[in-house]
Amino acid sequence: MSRAAGLVVPIFNSDEAYLATTAEVLRGGGHLYLDVADRKPPLVPWLYRALFELAGGPSLLVVHLAAGLALVATAAVMAAFARRFLEPRQPGATTATLLLFLVAQVAGPPAETLAANFEIFMLPLYAGALYCVRLERAFADLLAGACLAGAILAKQPAAVGAVALATAVLSRPDWRGRLVGSLVGLLGGALVLALAARAIGQDAASDAWFWMFSGQAGYLGGAALVTVAGRLAAGTLGFLLPNVVMAAGLVRARRDDCDPATRRLLWIFLLASAVGVSAGLRFFGHYFLQLVPAACLLAAPATARWLAGPKRPLFVAALAAPALAAAIIGFWGPEVTGMPRYRGLAEAVRGRTHPGDRVLVWGHFPELLWAARRQPATRLIHTGFLTGASGGRAPGPGTTAYASPEAWQMFWSDLDRHRPALVVDTAPARLRDYEHYPISLFPRLDGWLRAHYEPAATVDGYVLYVPANRPGSH
Repeated sequence: MSRAAGLVVPIFNSDEAYLATTAEVLRGGGHLYLDVADRKPPLVPWLYRALFELAGGPSLLVVHLAAGLALVATAAVMAAFARRFLEPRQPGATTATLLLFLVAQVAGPPAETLAANFEIFMLPLYAGALYCVRLERAFADLLAGACLAGAILAKQPAAVGAVALATAVLSRPDWRGRLVGSLVGLLGGALVLALAARAIGQDAASDAWFWMFSGQAGYLGGAALVTVAGRLAAGTLGFLLPNVVMAAGLVRARRDDCDPATRRLLWIFLLASAVGVSAGLRFFGHYFLQLVPAACLLAAPATARWLAGPKRPLFVAALAAPALAAAIIGFWGPEVTGMPRYRGLAEAVRGRTHPGDRVLVWGHFPELLWAARRQPATRLIHTGFLTGASGGRAPGPGTTAYASPEAWQMFWSDLDRHRPALVVDTAPARLRDYEHYPISLFPRLDGWLRAHYEPAATVDGYVLYVPANRPGSH
């Protein structure tokens, strides 16, 4: 019930709309990284596509249900870990683990924790790698490598888990265990990555490498040290406040809470995950979900002691209050009620295009393409790659220094392949800071638009352009 808002609220943030639009391009026969692209790995877009096939259309309700199942799977893996490695020394640790996770997976702004984002689908695989490597069996090591590779295919920062897995394997007392664990773990990861590479396809291999790895430089720049420090402080505080019991449990963790190998693995996994959270220096709320498996398990023994002690009502309240508050805010939080209006504009887009037509949206408005059921004219669903605009970076013309030249080349190549039936300019509507990036700021694009299109209508502040040589509506 903590995620009940996902059964009612159609969309929590633009990331969901972005993934939904990506999945629709794939359902329409497009190829990932060639016809639609982002800096993310392929697993979650593929999952969205499969869920839309199951639902018969781009329904985010089924995605929200799948996100809930992913979190149930994560909880089951964490409970298995606690039951096997924590419960013998601290009765009640399994229950405490589940209660801490119940809070951590939902506590925070709805747009961060309730959205079906990359981290949520990464978590069961990430936690699975942690559990399997601790079992210290050959087949479990194979699964650990496979799970970690799967988590990386959900989001790249999961790769930091390799440090913890390698440390666990190389710390084993006998050389055979170290050798076999290393080999089969690498084999499991290699098999999963090889299958993913095959699914991506040879034609898209170089583009996939660019979007996932070599093209990340523009994302990392443009933030002053004081800005990064402010984000870190705000993100950390936003994570710790609703998870105050977990934070206190980490402080009060004792050496005798679990065996030394388990304790070492969990702390290394937590510290490595903190490095993953820091990747990109953005510190958005949903990034902190990567900390949850190790943090909950480390804090569980102390929490179990508190829940069995005289102050049990206080700790129950400290756990229940943030979870209940987050569940309620999910229906009416400002991130949900403040979503940009898109339905009227989507109707206008549908009215001026046919189902097979392509639409170019200048700005960051994937909700429009999702609601209008139209595919983007280029592989870039938003134009942040062209303007350098990015979450966590102060908007303004100066960000164009962080734009991707390769993205501009792909943009013009795609426009040659798919001339849009409609261009939507979000800059006049001042949506998501795009008043700082009018089309006139980019001379080649401005000239192309003036040469081939003419304004046809203004809807809610957004300007719609149609080809100059065809009627403006159907």
